This record gives sequence, structure tokens and C-alpha cells, in this order.
Amino acid sequence: MKTPPVHLVTALACEARPLVQRLRLQPLSRSRGFRVYGGDGIRLVVTGIGRRAAGGGTAHLQGMAPADGTAVWLNVGIAGHRRRPLGEGVVARKIIDGETGECWYPPLDFAPETTTDTLITRDRPDGEYEEDGLYDMEASGFYAAALRFGRPGRIHCYKVVSDNRESPHTRIGKKQVVELMERNLAAIDTLIRRLRSQAPVHG
Repeated sequence: MKTPPVHLVTALACEARPLVQRLRLQPLSRSRGFRVYGGDGIRLVVTGIGRRAAGGGTAHLQGMAPADGTAVWLNVGIAGHRRRPLGEGVVARKIIDGETGECWYPPLDFAPETTTDTLITRDRPDGEYEEDGLYDMEASGFYAAALRFGRPGRIHCYKVVSDNRESPHTRIGKKQVVELMERNLAAIDTLIRRLRSQAPVHG
């Protein structure tokens, strides 16, 4: 059976850099403001910050390499949480668009080796952490766009905790983001392999 393609979506270059190095991806193009890397059936796009940018980058990646329902779509990046420790990797089991109220429940047809949690997307960083869930700025845009091209059971978000109430988002720097992502590369590798080997069952 042919190995399914993998489409990775990150917001920041510093989120992408460790993945590009680990997966040995090469630059493919830089058009419409999006940087794209690829290799061995994997493509990665750097979209820029925000749910609209994430949605646009996801569509751009599909346009470059049209994928059928077997493709794996994975949004990888940093997120805040009121209490989770920095560097913890989390798979989203529920995604909420904090601006529109729309929500999705990605089917977890596998047992994640990391913890799972709710992921809330906002247009601005949320330093209050009012809800007991993860906070980011891209997931809802990515997920809504990826649903146009893929199957729900093969579309997921993996977030690395970068800030909490003890260490707010204002302290985050590019070097810290790279280090946090590097600590999660093995877990991301495992997730990609499991999703690639899983037969698509949700249409």
C-alpha cells in the first residue's frame, strides 16, 4: 500500500525549523507569502500568524500538492495553557474558534502517546487563560480549511505548551520556541508514523 502523504502546517519559521531539520526537508518555493518545504512524501508550509493565515496556507499547500482523503494533515506549533508545564506536548481532542464559537471534535482513531486537551483559537494572545484548555491563534483556521481536502480522522493538531500563568506569552522568544519544539520531535515523529500507517475510516 502506498504511504500516505503528510501535510504539516506551522505558523512560525522557528516552529518549522526543527521539523525541517529532523525530517530533512528541502525548500520548495516561496510564493504568496508562504514558505514551503518538502521531502519523502512530506510537505510543510509556514503560514504566518493567525487563523486566516493558517487557513490560507493550508489551501496553498493543497494547491501545490493535491491530496486525496488518505493524506495526513497536522498543525504543529506552540500554545498557552493556564497550568500545563512548558514543553508538554498535547494533541487536540476538541477545537474551538474563540471568535465564532464554532467547534470540532477530531476523531482520535488511535491512542495518543501524549495527553489530549481542548484547544481554543483566538485572534490575539490570551494572557488570562480563562478556560482550562490550550490557547493558540491558528488551529481553527487550519482545521476548517483542511476539512475541505481531507478526512476528519486524519486531520489533527499537536501543540507544545509555551506559556502559562507563571511564564506568560510576553516572555516567549524564537530561541525558546525552537528548544520547545526540539523537545517534542520524537513524539511528533511517532504521531506522523501512526497516522500514516492508519487506514482512513472517517469520510
